[in-house]
Amino acid sequence: MRILRLSYIKHKFLLILALFVLLSPIAFGAADLSQIDSIRSELYLIRDKNSPNYIKTKQKLDKAIKRLDFDYSFESRMNDVNRLIQENKYNGAMYELNELIASGYNLSKCYELLGDISFKTNQSPKQTAKFYKESLKEDSDNQSAIYKLFNLYLLNNRNILAIEYLKMLVEKTDDYNLLSELANTINTKINPKSRYEANILYEILGDIYVKQQKKQEFKNAYLKALKLNPDDIYIKYYLANLLYSENEYQAANELFASIIASNPYDLKIRFLKAKALYKLGNYTESEKEYFNILSMFPNSTNAKYEIYKMYENKLPIDKIIKKINKKDPNYVLKQNDYDTFISIAQDMNDYESANKIKVFSALALKPKTQTQPQKTALAPKQKQNNQNKEQILRQKEEQNKIKLEKERQEKQRLEQLKQERLKLEKERQEKLKLEKQRLEQEKLQKQKAQKEKLEKERLEKLAQEEQKKLQEQKKKELEKQKIKQAQDELNEQKLIEKEQKISQQKDPKKYEKISKEIEKYTQTNPKTPQTYLAIANSYKQISMPRSALKYLHIAKKEFPTDSEIYYNLGLSYFELNSFQSAKSNLEKAINLDNENQKAINLLSFVNQNIITQIVNSAYDKYNNKNYIEAFDILDEGIKKYPTNAQLFYYRALVASGMGRNAAAIIDLQKSIKLDATNYMSYYHLGKTYEKIGDERSALVAYERFLSVEPEEKDLVDEIQKKVIELENKYY
Repeated sequence: MRILRLSYIKHKFLLILALFVLLSPIAFGAADLSQIDSIRSELYLIRDKNSPNYIKTKQKLDKAIKRLDFDYSFESRMNDVNRLIQENKYNGAMYELNELIASGYNLSKCYELLGDISFKTNQSPKQTAKFYKESLKEDSDNQSAIYKLFNLYLLNNRNILAIEYLKMLVEKTDDYNLLSELANTINTKINPKSRYEANILYEILGDIYVKQQKKQEFKNAYLKALKLNPDDIYIKYYLANLLYSENEYQAANELFASIIASNPYDLKIRFLKAKALYKLGNYTESEKEYFNILSMFPNSTNAKYEIYKMYENKLPIDKIIKKINKKDPNYVLKQNDYDTFISIAQDMNDYESANKIKVFSALALKPKTQTQPQKTALAPKQKQNNQNKEQILRQKEEQNKIKLEKERQEKQRLEQLKQERLKLEKERQEKLKLEKQRLEQEKLQKQKAQKEKLEKERLEKLAQEEQKKLQEQKKKELEKQKIKQAQDELNEQKLIEKEQKISQQKDPKKYEKISKEIEKYTQTNPKTPQTYLAIANSYKQISMPRSALKYLHIAKKEFPTDSEIYYNLGLSYFELNSFQSAKSNLEKAINLDNENQKAINLLSFVNQNIITQIVNSAYDKYNNKNYIEAFDILDEGIKKYPTNAQLFYYRALVASGMGRNAAAIIDLQKSIKLDATNYMSYYHLGKTYEKIGDERSALVAYERFLSVEPEEKDLVDEIQKKVIELENKYY
């Protein structure tokens, strides 16, 4: 990986910085931390917590933590586990993880980290997988653990299991870049061992493209899957729906027919098939399909409505209704026949068709004027016989009516009794149910109240303990601050005495001369800001910067709103390579006087030096393959300098080294947005796009790289060849 040359970093500055780090108290802190790490490793190896050796070692650890005031909170310990893993101190890390698991803290993450250690120490894949699976038991949405299981099985040629977790990951994530990475893995890294595996991979690929809204790629993936497994209903269903939505009715219809052959009662597919046939102009087959639906589901109003709409402007309304109901052409429709279709149209919110049917039925059922037939005279005897017959018939009819009415009343009475019994039984069951629910609710409320009481007591106790702990911690912190302050003052005084001695030995005459000037200024009363600045500058002339700082701090106390004093403080700290102190004083100077151009210019230079320190520190970690630490250093730098393109650029390089291509792309795009002239950002952006298989985006990045006109000829030659290759491929 090519890194931009940091030409502005001087070797002398690096040497001074290295000496400063070696001589600082951090070295002693590292030794103390190493002691704690060693004790934790011992505890892990002992294992038996009841053994005297374990108890003694545990007491040793507790004393070390207390003596060093080591932050031993759950969160801090979890962070420390990551450090231990990074430094390959796996025994200490496993001890802490087992302790955290016993405490019930963030179990999913603990098991995941145990899996990471198992993988790094070349334990059996089965053992490693066991830890990751335990992580998923605690948190089924832990995408990181799913991803690691997928990669673990893929690495060990366990394709079936790898594909299972790949499918799970695709279902759970909507991260576009991660989905692109998984699609690239399927296309380039997984070699299916059977038609079954290939089929599932194409299905997963199709699901990825659905989430990414890549319709053509989705269709191609499912067509390949269907070719491998022609009987897969799942694939047919999704592909048929896609083809229908894309107006490819003929291809969709073939798949609909295939699905119906296996699932004849799939109503939704039958409707789609009928609509596809209609779109293709095949009305006969479309009608046939709707009638197939009605044969299975006679009350399907949707099917009746679709047939009606198919013929609405082609046949009279009465003939359409007869066709749907399969009535004889000579059958005379009644009002209820029309009413049924009026209701169907209204249910479909088709009020225009409903009104048409109403108007048509009103005209069709209009009464016609009939002529009365001429009555002929009957003979008296025949007339009498007819009357007798009619009377007998009426009597019989009346008797039948009475009989039927009695039967109806009896049936009604029995039905009423039955309904009353059912009603009483239902009421009884309802009462029993309500009583049961009431008792259950009371029980739950009591349990809840008891639980809340216990929880409240526990929280109050924890709060008291926490408050006590905070007070003790605060007290310790104040004591530490006092000790540190006294120590700092003592150290500062020693350094002042040392620099005074060196200055006096170096040039005694100059020292004596400047000392007299300083004495003159110190005796001046009252002192002005200029007096203190004169004293500070005099000390600097004889190489006594710490003495200068001492008087500048006195000046700051007496003149807290003087911008020039803060500027000189910032300048003095900068000369001592204390960039953070320089920065804070220069910012104060600018706040007091926003036109203090000297402070503004110097602050810009100080910030660049701080950024350089951040980059150098991260680069050292990066060279030693400590990617996580390098990433964290740059991440903290970005929080402080969110508009610095350089930090985003280097964080992208670290992310790429970690295999986090999606994160690298985001950071490189941010770097380009902040500084469009950094041609190396375009170079690495193109390389990263190629890694994930997005050659079109890589081509765009490479063209932007060449447009910036970089000076490095070897890179230009390389990218020109690459651009020609990709342009021939895509244009």
